[in-house]
Order: sequence, then C-alpha cells, then structure tokens
Amino acid sequence: MPKTINKILCRIAEFLSGKPKTPGPECPEAASRFRTDSAPEPLLREIEQLQKANRSLSGRAGKLQEYSRKLETLHQVIIRLQGCNSPRALRSCLVREIYHTLQFDRCAFLEVDAQALRLTVSETCGFEPGKWEKLNIRYPAAVFQNLFRSSALLLFTSPAKIPDPPTRQILQEVQARRFLFGLLGAPAPVNHQLAGEESFRELLDNLNPDLYEGIGTGLEKLREHLREYLSWDIFYVGGYLFIDYKSPSKRFTRYDIKILEMLLRTAGLLYQNLQMREQLKAFFIRAEKEAVTDHLTGLFNYRYFIQELHRELDRARRHGSPFVLLMLDVDYFKFYNDAFGHPAGDVVLKKLAKLLQKNTRSSDTVARYGGEEFAAICPELGKEGGMRIAEKLCRMVAAAPFPKEAEFSHQKITISIGAAAFPEDAVSAEELVRRADMALYEAKQNGRNRVRLYREGKEERDA
Repeated sequence: MPKTINKILCRIAEFLSGKPKTPGPECPEAASRFRTDSAPEPLLREIEQLQKANRSLSGRAGKLQEYSRKLETLHQVIIRLQGCNSPRALRSCLVREIYHTLQFDRCAFLEVDAQALRLTVSETCGFEPGKWEKLNIRYPAAVFQNLFRSSALLLFTSPAKIPDPPTRQILQEVQARRFLFGLLGAPAPVNHQLAGEESFRELLDNLNPDLYEGIGTGLEKLREHLREYLSWDIFYVGGYLFIDYKSPSKRFTRYDIKILEMLLRTAGLLYQNLQMREQLKAFFIRAEKEAVTDHLTGLFNYRYFIQELHRELDRARRHGSPFVLLMLDVDYFKFYNDAFGHPAGDVVLKKLAKLLQKNTRSSDTVARYGGEEFAAICPELGKEGGMRIAEKLCRMVAAAPFPKEAEFSHQKITISIGAAAFPEDAVSAEELVRRADMALYEAKQNGRNRVRLYREGKEERDA
C-alpha cells in the first residue's frame, strides 16, 4: 500500500481510538487493524477506490514519461531527416532511424515502379539477407490511394487480411504477424492542396525569391509550363514503409502508432519539398539549356554566342590576353538545299556541328550564328593559333563524307572561314564580328574552302 494511504489510515485509527497523534513509524499494523475492525464499510470502499486511482495515476504517469521520452527522440530524428539533401537520402535515413533509434525490430522501404506498376524493396533493416530483395508486389495505384485517403499509417493485425496471395505468402515467409504499413508522401486530399497557387508560390519563394521575376515569366505562366513537365502524383507517393516487431511478445502501443504517424507526416512533407526542389532544378536546367541551345545542331545559339563574346572580351581586357573569333560558312549550301531539300540540308548542318565540336578545344565556344553560318570563340590564341585551328577545320570538313555529295553539282561539302583577333583587329564585340565577317567574305571571293585573316584596309562586303 502506498505510504501516504498508510499514514491516513493510521491517523484515522488513532482518532477513533481516542489516542493522541504521536510521532513514529507509519503504523501499518494500526492501519490494517483499522481496515478490519474499526472502519465503517463505506469508508473502506472509498479508501479502496483511492488506492485504485492512485495506482492508475502512477501507471499513467509512467506512460506519459515514456511518451515524453519518445517525443524527444522523435524531435532528434526529425532534425537528422532535415539534414538530408535528396529524396533518396531521406528514404535511407528514415529506414535507419526507425530501426536503430525508435528500436522497431524490422523496417523496409518499398519503392514505386510507376512504369511496371510494381513495388520493389530498396532499403531494409533487421531482415535476413535475401529475404526481401526479390519482393515484387503488384501496385494498383487506385487501391493504395483509397487505403491511405485519411491516414499515412495502417495497422494490419494479420497477413491473412492481405487480399493479394503472392504478397500474403511473402509476409508469411518473413514471419510477419502484426505489422504497420505507412505512406511516405501525403494522403490524396492533401496532395491536391499542394498544387494550389499559394503553396506553389511559397515553394518558389523558398527556392529563390526572384526566380520567376528574374526570368520575366508570370507565376501563372510558370505554373502552366511546370504542369506540362511535372506530374503532381510524384509528390503524393514517395514510397511505402513496412514496420514490425519480429517477436510475438512485442506489441504496438498506442504511443508507438502516434509517434510513427507524426514521423511519417513530417517526413512526407520533407520528402515532397526535396522532390519538388529536384524537379524544379531539373526543369530550370533544361529551360536554361534550351534557351541557349540551337535546337537543330545542339550547338550554342546566336543569343548565347553574343553573351559569351562580351564575357570573353571582358575577361581578355582584365587579364591582357588575346583571343580569336572565327566565322564559318558552308560553301554553296543554297544550291545543296535547292537540289536535295531542306531535310537533307539539316543533316549536313548536324554533321558539320559535330565535326566543329570534335575538332576544337574544350575551352572554345562553338555556336550556330544563323542559317548555314557558324562562329567559334577561341580564348588565349593569337592570329597564328587561330589560323591553325581554322585550317584544321577546313581539312576535316573537306575530308568528311556527306549525304548525296556524288549527286551534288559542286561535288563536295566544304566551308570557308574568316578570322579576326582581339586586340589587334578590334576591341569591341560588334567590330570583331564585322571584321571576321569581312575576312570570311574574302575567303569566299578567293575560291572557298579556305581561311582568311582580317587585313586592315579591305573593303567590307556588300550587304
């Protein structure tokens, strides 16, 4: 009996017997004698109820202390999950934390194969090697979506309740009894809210506050572009978690389930944020690449060429270094197009682009200037070095086979190149392009399939 109850009974017994209160032990004998001899029946019942309530409160206090400890552990787990920098890293960390830190006996992560509509195991802790590696579960998306419509965590009391026979057999093979099946993601109603304008704008603000303003695109327009590129389903399902105790003597408590629900809810939001960041990063990398790439040849386009020419000029001025600009043009290309059509001409331009990339340095910038005209910026080269690269390009193109050359009236696809150097020939981007173009015109006038350096005093070609 708790000491406080004994004290109360002792004092009541002393009072009823007419004895004064004296200091001393807690007199359990008096308390016992009081219960059996002196106490009225109603008072005994009240005392028994007090004792029962006291035991219940003590038990609850212990459980609350344990729950408080688990909440602190959960807080530490979430801090570690926040340090993950990719969806895959978060999934691996989550499985390890559930197994090692929250001390569940077994945990496995099941990844969704959206093409094959199957679930496959990608991470496990606590399982014997080879048990789950070959697991392949049919994934009817609509059924799973309905299962997790209102909660991210489900308790199964027996594998016998699993409707799919192959899955049920696998669970029996790994001796699963009572187990939890959780969603890393968000239930469907929450998922649709993620596509809302406020959520979308908040995410962009967190990623980069000036992102959509900087590219001159309104939020709604950006959402339209992203909607074509992204599927909101990828933010609904990141995968599924299997969690259980292997020992039959262990049971999931109400607090276990509450802790895991909170963990999965938070991990789902972290996963969605990481997934969105990865998808947005890929989207903007692709958009940026498309903005500076010529869609036919894969070379840089005119816009990027002009930007890079100005950057190279600034760099060359700062470091006092030279560079050469080459302007290239396909000889008699108009006649080739007229004879064989534009599709055949496109094939020539694509092959020529590959030859130019292959036979220039990695530090050189090769771009399609427009039509059949190309340009190359060659840093850290004077006129002699630029001349060597240009002559090499002429030789390589002349030696390469192109479609329908045997039927071509000029028999061979060749190029002409004009070169101008900074700072000898020009100190501005516009003047450098104009003078390299003048040298190209001279190469054309002198028989084609050749290189000419800009020479001061030559007249600019007619428009």
